[in-house]
Amino acid sequence: MREFNNRDESDPTYKPDTFEIVDDEEALIYQIKMTLGTDNGEVLGEPEFGCSLEGLLFTSEFYMVGFSQVVSDQISKFSELAQVYPVSVDMKQIPISTYRSAAVIDVAIQGKSKFGILLGED
Repeated sequence: MREFNNRDESDPTYKPDTFEIVDDEEALIYQIKMTLGTDNGEVLGEPEFGCSLEGLLFTSEFYMVGFSQVVSDQISKFSELAQVYPVSVDMKQIPISTYRSAAVIDVAIQGKSKFGILLGED
């Protein structure tokens, strides 16, 4: 599979002369990041695409299992390569105060941690 290289210069794996990703694992990471970084309804013609992570985090009842399941379902549904390479999502809640929580999302491909996301901190 081929994807455009949309990595930001601040990304540690950014390569300035690369316009296209041809490595399946890199393409899968790109697909997962796009899915996680998109809110539901942002993609015209596919209203179910996206995770709306911030909205999930700040719901009145915060269930890590349900949160993790939403993320895993989105990756499975919208990433072709996730059908070929096993993807797992581990999520941990971090209490910040009595009324506020953060979450750490760790994404592993084929059992190896590839990247993480911190939600809830400014």
